[in-house]
Amino acid sequence: MAERWLPVLAAVLGLLGGIGGAAVGGYVANKGQEQQFEEERAARIRDERLDTYVRFLRAAENERIHPVETSDDVINTASAEVALVARSAALRGAAEKLTASLESAVTGSESQITEARERFVDLAHSEIETGT
Repeated sequence: MAERWLPVLAAVLGLLGGIGGAAVGGYVANKGQEQQFEEERAARIRDERLDTYVRFLRAAENERIHPVETSDDVINTASAEVALVARSAALRGAAEKLTASLESAVTGSESQITEARERFVDLAHSEIETGT
């Protein structure tokens, strides 16, 4: 009588093993897909930050070279974009300081502008490279 149940038991164990294997495989595949999505999202955010910082520096340079021809709205808008995407308060502060030094260029010196620009570039570079 036990010989009749042996194939049934083997079939049940095989079925459970197959279901378990599929469940584990599905779980591992889902985790891998989630990680890939997170990495892609982080890369898109990094690229958006980089583009924003470049636009800000371009606007700042145009303001420095052609202050009369460049509208203050351009630099202020670029500075606001940085404030939206920057991860650190230090970088937002550096953008504000550079904007302020450009707006007060009549009283500010070229060295203040250069120092503010270099500070912004250093912080932006650090944020882009470390992802923080």
